[in-house]
Amino acid sequence: MSAGWSRRCPALGRGLLLGLGLACAVACADAPSRPAAPTVAAATARRPAAATEPPAAEHVRVAYSSTGLSQGYAWVAQEVGYFGEEGLDVDLEYVPGSNVGLQSLLSGELQFIAGGGSTTVGAALRGADTVILATMTGTFVISIAGTQDTAPTAAGVRGRTMGVTRIGSTSDFTARYWLHRLGVEPVAEVPIVQVGGNAELVAALQSGAIQMASVTDLFGLELQQLGYTELADLGALGIEYVYSGVSARRAYAASHEDVVRRYLRAAVRGQARFVGDEALGVRVVQEYARVDDLDVVRRAWERHTTRYVKRIPYTTSDAVRLALEEIALTDDSARTADPEQFYDNRFVRELDEAGLFAALYPR
Repeated sequence: MSAGWSRRCPALGRGLLLGLGLACAVACADAPSRPAAPTVAAATARRPAAATEPPAAEHVRVAYSSTGLSQGYAWVAQEVGYFGEEGLDVDLEYVPGSNVGLQSLLSGELQFIAGGGSTTVGAALRGADTVILATMTGTFVISIAGTQDTAPTAAGVRGRTMGVTRIGSTSDFTARYWLHRLGVEPVAEVPIVQVGGNAELVAALQSGAIQMASVTDLFGLELQQLGYTELADLGALGIEYVYSGVSARRAYAASHEDVVRRYLRAAVRGQARFVGDEALGVRVVQEYARVDDLDVVRRAWERHTTRYVKRIPYTTSDAVRLALEEIALTDDSARTADPEQFYDNRFVRELDEAGLFAALYPR
């Protein structure tokens, strides 16, 4: 187990590490072949022609709600200086949990959230002035981990217990979604229990209280290092979902359109650089996610950039509709809501029509 992982999960401590009795062995395998990454250094350096005078500096506070790779675009944009090039003085802050960041957004303390789109949808459904401006990660970034004697079949999971972070969360929704695809009835045939964070999930797996866990992709790879099996990679299904993106208040976007344009331009440049520059991408993940195991980070970067990232971050009705299905687990009003009321693609469309994405990802 990496020192960085235990720093992010302080509840593990030495006692739990001794109880686990495991050392995190690095599996040194050849990196899988992949198409050559797009050359983005020159493209990201070229901004579309704008006003002759540089934009005035604008102080902006942004929160990212997890240390998963879906936040990589924001980390890169900050580290490389793309926000500064767009005339933005950005305070990029880690605020654990999208719900916490959302409260700061609604109070005006934050201008943007780099986080879960379903949280933005849920808040708007309850009357909050929130809107998704871009979907940077457009599918489930979740895997199902299990004990080695658990098979990813209907017969293999019946009677076993699934652990999730909390009931009603994306972790819970994706677990139920996967079980339904296997032809298994959640709860009735596979009990689902609310366990908590990563440390609690490890303890529950180790004690035998659960045999499966619905976790983020990075943590899933770390669990593999601890000897657990990946039963499913939900991202490989190619299902549209607003996993993570850029959200703001509608009122702010309407009154600060130029700031929104500059912020999104820097964000998508950061996304392209994250995808095309493995060395930089791995470095920022290690720094911001505090994961020391280089093999885990490289595998996570490879998976994220080839399966999960949206090159052109339009939000779609299908993606929001699936988020509404998730919210409907605890809020019946989501079942009849119109998906199109929760997002605004006009800023991404402007960047698309200006040719920015064609420059960032040349064929």
